[in-house]
Amino acid sequence: MSFAGPNLNGLFGRQSGTTPGYSYSAANKNMAVNWEEKTLYDYLLNPKKYIPGTKMVFSGLKKPHDRAHLIAYLKQSTILKRLPILCFSQPCHFAVVGDCFAKRM
Repeated sequence: MSFAGPNLNGLFGRQSGTTPGYSYSAANKNMAVNWEEKTLYDYLLNPKKYIPGTKMVFSGLKKPHDRAHLIAYLKQSTILKRLPILCFSQPCHFAVVGDCFAKRM
């Protein structure tokens, strides 16, 4: 269990309060936010206002460009692991399994 926060891999498209292994507040679970660029942008302005009752201690980012840069970073660092691999050898020796690549037997 993490006390700092949930794992952010696969953040985009995920519903708030659903990452296994993290104890979310009831407010976060009940809000059922689908995390996308727009929802993150609004949330990062003031997390406690966006989800009243959240246990998030982060006060937010007031500058629009700071929020945009953080979202761009999160997209780059959390989505790349989910992209399918292009295999040019025949037969392909790798397959996408969930969020990771596995060598085929």
